[in-house]
Amino acid sequence: MTKIRIAIVLIFLLVIGIMLTVSGVKDIIRLNGYIPDFNFDSMADIKKGGFVQGYVETILDCYASETTTNTTMGIETSSRTSEEYFLMPIINETDIDKELYVTISASNFGDRQLLYAVCDDTWEYLDGNTGIDFTEMYIVARVKKMDDDLMPLLTDWFTSTGFYDSAAEAEKHVIPYEFVVYRNLNAPYISLVAGLVIIAAFTVAGVIVYKKMRPSYPAAETAYSPTVASSPYQTASNPEASGNGFSESSRPAAVPIPDIPQPVQPDEFFARPERKSAPAAEKESPKPEPKAQESAPAFVPGDMDGLDTSALNTDNLAYYETPADSEDYSEYDFSNDGDFADAVADSIQLD
Repeated sequence: MTKIRIAIVLIFLLVIGIMLTVSGVKDIIRLNGYIPDFNFDSMADIKKGGFVQGYVETILDCYASETTTNTTMGIETSSRTSEEYFLMPIINETDIDKELYVTISASNFGDRQLLYAVCDDTWEYLDGNTGIDFTEMYIVARVKKMDDDLMPLLTDWFTSTGFYDSAAEAEKHVIPYEFVVYRNLNAPYISLVAGLVIIAAFTVAGVIVYKKMRPSYPAAETAYSPTVASSPYQTASNPEASGNGFSESSRPAAVPIPDIPQPVQPDEFFARPERKSAPAAEKESPKPEPKAQESAPAFVPGDMDGLDTSALNTDNLAYYETPADSEDYSEYDFSNDGDFADAVADSIQLD
């Protein structure tokens, strides 16, 4: 609801600014162009919104006035005349045969006093005093369509004073426009500046409101807090807020992201590797010279750390002197001194 109200105020502000700007531009163009003079130019072709100028030389009467009344608790406390309407005949060579009348409206007190003075001079001249000095009043006026409630008052004045016999006849001679006295010729420039200022204020206010009301998104470096292990999914009845300030519901819990070790100095991570000299080539160690094979030590039977080696004793073996003494071994002779000899396998005894 607040957003709608702010939008309505901003749009209203923009409309006012545009209206003042357009009105100021139009008035500047019109005031700097040709302005018809009601003392010489025909007023039959004037249009609403334009400007007229000239000397006010004749005023017949003030036929209507607008009064502003202030009341308190229904009781009138003060009243003032905010605007008065004067009847001026159009007297120029172009419209003299048409007998036209127009209304001049004035809200400024000084302008109203001058119009009353011209009215007094007019009736004094009509009474036969031709030697009077007329009050001079030059005006620039905006052309405005006459209000609907003014025409009956004006026609009633004509019929009551005897100028015309009927209201219908009087309307034929009345220009249905008002000449509103334009006091400040700088008003169009003021209107233009005010409109531009309002438009600028609307633009600034619109940008500020947009920045405040647009949705905010989490920054890329925002860390998320881990959820409770016993509740892998968050439900709508038990929402939990994440680290970025948003509350989520009915979504899987965020998986904790392990901390990635960072270099102590950030620049070292992106620094180029230092160039290092290649390691010196290692010299091959000299190969050992071959040595003559040493003869293995003779085996001496005996007590080998507590082991019984008596079975290896060959003293009880039978030996043959000649190969013919053995049926299986005919070529070798096995002697006691370690030489081979023919022997019968059954003759080998082991104690």
